[in-house]
Amino acid sequence: MMQRVEGSEFAVQEEISRLTGSVGGSGGALGILLLAALALAAVLAPWLPLANPFHIDLYARFTPPFHAGHLLGTDALGRDILSRLLLGARFSLFVALASALLGLAIGGIVGSSAGYAGGLWERLVMRLVDIFQSIPVMMLAILVIAVLGASQMHLILVLALTSWVRFARISRAETLKMRRQTFILAARAIGASRMRVLFYHLLPALWPSMLTLAALEASRLLLMEASLSFLGLGAQPPAPAWGRMLADGRNYLTVAWWVAVMPGVAILLTVLAVTLLGNALRRLFEEQP
Repeated sequence: MMQRVEGSEFAVQEEISRLTGSVGGSGGALGILLLAALALAAVLAPWLPLANPFHIDLYARFTPPFHAGHLLGTDALGRDILSRLLLGARFSLFVALASALLGLAIGGIVGSSAGYAGGLWERLVMRLVDIFQSIPVMMLAILVIAVLGASQMHLILVLALTSWVRFARISRAETLKMRRQTFILAARAIGASRMRVLFYHLLPALWPSMLTLAALEASRLLLMEASLSFLGLGAQPPAPAWGRMLADGRNYLTVAWWVAVMPGVAILLTVLAVTLLGNALRRLFEEQP
């Protein structure tokens, strides 16, 4: 039901979905456990006995993991990698969640209204969706951030701009199947307005498919956020971002592999957890009558 999207970020997400498809019912529990552990550690980071993520200590630069009180080592400026990863988790998780929810809100309402109303409005919406999907996602993101400037709100806006079309297509397709069902016809028969039918009957019925898509979309948005941060278009220094940490560490792979590997592993595990959760939700809703 989901549209196939070209791009390296979605290809990685699709491969992770294939590898985790055979996990079974435990996949959702594992995804929830990983996400809960990461979110809890990120929220409690200021109260944990960790080093200051902004403190520079050139005498401690490139300290290996499990040495001198640095569990995951230090970077080129002697900053603790673990504390920076946890601080970066706040940024990455918030951006992915906020952009997925914003894309869901825009795409869900626009797509379902197009499917229910039909006619000229449906044709206009679908042509707009076609235009957005014809533009390379990363090029659009880079262009918008280059014009507006790099900031958290601009990053959320541009990621939602690239994701709303997927929600619009799915919500329209689901609405086309539902608009002739008995509960919709009954609501119209008792005098419910189009807006009431849309917001009180159609949109709540779309919740299962939209929630599943939002979880899978969040994993793609995490990869996009990391890619944009890698290019210097995400969080700006000194604020840590996983993609930025990965970019900073790529020059030291031969002398300090952990500087780049640790944020890469954090991105991998987070995307894996979100994908596992999305697959579990999909299986759960498919099993419901």
